[in-house]
Amino acid sequence: MDNKVTKERLNNHLEYDWFKYVLILIVSIVLFIFVFRQINVNRSFEQIQIFASCYEYKSNTFCEDTLAALQAEDDKTVRELSFNPQNPRSSEFTTLLSTQGNITSDLLILGKSYAEGYKGAYLQWSDEIVELCVPEYYRAAAQFLVDDNGRRYGLRIDGLKNIGDILNFNPGELPDPIPEGKEGEYDTEFYVLINPDSYNIGKYHKKGKAKESNVQTFKVIKRLIEVYNPQAGA
Repeated sequence: MDNKVTKERLNNHLEYDWFKYVLILIVSIVLFIFVFRQINVNRSFEQIQIFASCYEYKSNTFCEDTLAALQAEDDKTVRELSFNPQNPRSSEFTTLLSTQGNITSDLLILGKSYAEGYKGAYLQWSDEIVELCVPEYYRAAAQFLVDDNGRRYGLRIDGLKNIGDILNFNPGELPDPIPEGKEGEYDTEFYVLINPDSYNIGKYHKKGKAKESNVQTFKVIKRLIEVYNPQAGA
């Protein structure tokens, strides 16, 4: 049998089978891109998202500075920290709260009306969680939202001295009376709440799926207080 490779045979092969090589090349490129993206995508515990209800969001470096602070503590777990600011007066707010805030966010900042409406959805603040989230100097001043059984589930933050540098919680002039069903558009009290499905709350994860040492969500709350209501003389 003559298996000798000649120029004529090679040309004939390419003439009839060239599309196979093009297809193999395309598949290889697509596969490479897919694998590359899977390797570089941030996993659930490598990112913290904050769904923030506010009347105005003022862009600043809080997220970048907080990531740098975590890394300075040799905590390199979280690679991405981001705010998702949403105006409660937006026609899409309720939908976004249900699909993004309560599902994919680690932390939520909500007006009292919305926070009370979803109170069964958020993590309860045990004494240990308070110690992890609230700096000692601020604990006496801390105000909490409590459920019908007196259990804490939200920390009030609109009173932080400098919170206006990043989040505007001032609804402006209030109508009198506030239209029924529109209370959430005129909230003056805002609370930070913790999603029990966050992968950065350690042993407190609702289904026990978080690594116990991953408590960065708590650290972010603590830093929010330290930055926007610093200790006197600090």
